[in-house]
Amino acid sequence: LENRIITKGDVLSFNAIGKRIDFVIIDYFPKADAVRIHLGTRIIISEKTYREIENELKKIDNAKELRNGCKTQL
Repeated sequence: LENRIITKGDVLSFNAIGKRIDFVIIDYFPKADAVRIHLGTRIIISEKTYREIENELKKIDNAKELRNGCKTQL
């Protein structure tokens, strides 16, 4: 993961015992729009896998699109 650039909502995939597991990044430190992972980066991932919260993420994306659409109309 070192030197990988991430932001909230990104999916990190890992292989464990021959099975792919996808996790969603929900926060990180230092605070910024995006960060490059290094030894001092703290990453917080969801306890649920991406597949478990995929529908929730789609709803959030749709809400963001609606909000951005309203801003452009003003």
